[in-house]
Amino acid sequence: MDNIILISLLFFLVGFLLALVLPLGKKYIQRLTNRGNLSGTWYQLIPPSGNEPKKMDLIECIHEGDTLTGKIKRLEPQDQRFKSWEFTIKVRQNFAFGFFWADNVRVNPGSYGTLQLNMLNETHLQGFYVKLIAAPMLQEDTRFSEELHRTPLQWKRQIILDQERRADGKE
Repeated sequence: MDNIILISLLFFLVGFLLALVLPLGKKYIQRLTNRGNLSGTWYQLIPPSGNEPKKMDLIECIHEGDTLTGKIKRLEPQDQRFKSWEFTIKVRQNFAFGFFWADNVRVNPGSYGTLQLNMLNETHLQGFYVKLIAAPMLQEDTRFSEELHRTPLQWKRQIILDQERRADGKE
């Protein structure tokens, strides 16, 4: 009698756990299979500008439907590796537009703006970001002068970077 109760209780617990886990597993599998071709790892390349050095960022993103979301982490220059951002982008045919923001405003304050990308192919996107530059007009003045700064950039997959290195004779 005790064994029957124990076995019944065990089957009940297993059934209860399966009822919880299976829908979550199904949802997870659906998310994985419904991802678009822009999901995954990208490298963002920003050329030098003025006294700013060239920059390279690692991008991890998820493409679901017409939305691309993800994180950007600065790789180069080394002294800027503490910088990281999040972004949300809408994809319309070969065009992508959205916005980004610093995920830690204490270490990277005022770092936000818009992104616009043209999809050249599934491994290469080209465009720019725009951010607001605000600076005091005069030391004794509390007003701000605002200027939009446009910076060109490219998103490339690792395979493209490898091909370019081979073509330049760096491998």
